[in-house]
Amino acid sequence: FRAWARGGWPRPPTADDLAYHLTTLFPPVRPRGHLELRMIDAQPGDDGWLVPLAVTAALFDDPVAAETAYRAVKPLADTAGSLPAPGNPLWL
Repeated sequence: FRAWARGGWPRPPTADDLAYHLTTLFPPVRPRGHLELRMIDAQPGDDGWLVPLAVTAALFDDPVAAETAYRAVKPLADTAGSLPAPGNPLWL
């Protein structure tokens, strides 16, 4: 998108183009009524998926790990407001 905005070809991008572009950006984990773990298949090696799977399992099965992770991200999450990404202040 940056190259398009700088080059303006085939036309300059609009605010609608940017809004659409933001919908194509995906964080590694998205809450979608379930957890979408988008990084699992991108890990190197035949067993690269093991670490993200182990971390996910620990966060769901170990209450201490889950609480620790929650406390680590809560101050940041509190800045998001009530709007979903990509329209909330945290995302912006």
